[in-house]
Amino acid sequence: MKLIIVRHGQTDANIAGIIQSHGDSKLTLLGKKQAQRIAERLKEEHIDLAYCSDLSRAYETAEEILRFHPLVPLIPTKELREVHAGKHEGRPINRDTKVKVDFLDHFHCYKPEGGESFKEAQERVVRFYNTLQEKHKGKSLLIVAHGGVLGAFLLFLLNKPILWEEYDKLRPQNAEISIIEIKENKDHTIHMLNRKEHLHEIESHNLAEE
Repeated sequence: MKLIIVRHGQTDANIAGIIQSHGDSKLTLLGKKQAQRIAERLKEEHIDLAYCSDLSRAYETAEEILRFHPLVPLIPTKELREVHAGKHEGRPINRDTKVKVDFLDHFHCYKPEGGESFKEAQERVVRFYNTLQEKHKGKSLLIVAHGGVLGAFLLFLLNKPILWEEYDKLRPQNAEISIIEIKENKDHTIHMLNRKEHLHEIESHNLAEE
């Protein structure tokens, strides 16, 4: 099985530094351009089936990618939603120093009220991954989701511990792509890991306008 793993394009909340979590938000103009560049980069890739988070920012990105793969089914699922931030959803990132300390010091187990811990989010996405392995052995799958949950998934696939330092290195930024060939012995082949060369043209243009 081959996984093509993509983080959604930029949203207004990304720009404002707001915790989106399970809250819904759409792509910005730049986010839509990023999705177009992803689509162009992946247009020659073979894709049998596509899964995405059911939140708009991921669904919009996946739809754009599949313009070049019109016969590929797109299946939205709650299992690929972002790590649930509970009471912190919709708040500015780093608003509360104590929360930041709790999160960094107890990264794997800190669970905000009404939300889930990072470890629980990882367990959720790993359960979903296990169902994919059972149902789609030998297939090429597109996965479009969010930075936190994809960071958790990459930690699992690459057999890394749940530590902030490891997560910070693997968490994909907006519109980055990874392509990983899954092996039964878990010695997976990494063809791409959080690559963003397809974005250089629009990133340079955007910086020039600022």
